[in-house]
Amino acid sequence: MQDARAPLFQAGQLGSAPLPHRNQLALSFALLAALFWGLLPLALQMVVPVMDPYTITWCRFLVAGLFVGLFLMHRSSLPRPWQLSANLRWLLPAAMVGLTLNYTLFVVGVHLTSPATAQVVIQTANLFVLLLSLQACAPQNSTTSGSSPEREAHQAAIGDIHFYS
Repeated sequence: MQDARAPLFQAGQLGSAPLPHRNQLALSFALLAALFWGLLPLALQMVVPVMDPYTITWCRFLVAGLFVGLFLMHRSSLPRPWQLSANLRWLLPAAMVGLTLNYTLFVVGVHLTSPATAQVVIQTANLFVLLLSLQACAPQNSTTSGSSPEREAHQAAIGDIHFYS
C-alpha cells in the first residue's frame, strides 16, 4: 500500500501513468470533436455552392437530433421539457433560436469569406461577448469620490483580459 504522504506521481513520471479506460475514451471523443470542428469550415465551403445555409443548418440539426435522440432513448433518459420550472421554460426556445442563428450565420460567414476567417471569428466570439458584457455592465460613475467594490472588480476583470490577450 502506498504511503499517504508520498506524492501520487514521482517527478518526471506524470505523463507515464496509464489513464483509466473511460478517461481514454473521453479524451478520444474530445479529440474527435476538435478534429470535426476544425474540418467543419472546409466541408461547409464545399457544400455551400450546392445548398443554401438554411438547408445546411436544418440538415445538421436533423442528423444531430436523430443521433442524440436515439442515444437518449436507448438509455431511457429523454428530457421532458414540459417538466421544466416556469422561470426556465422561456430559456429552451431562446436557446434554440440562438443556436440556430449561430449555426446559420456561421455557414453564411463561410460562404462570404474564407473558412480560415470564419473559424477565427467564431473562436474569438466568446472574448468579444465577454468584453461587451463587461462594458455593458460597467458600474456607473458616481458623484462621490473613492472606489466601490463593483468598480474595482470591473477594473480587475478588464485588466485580466488585457493581460491574457
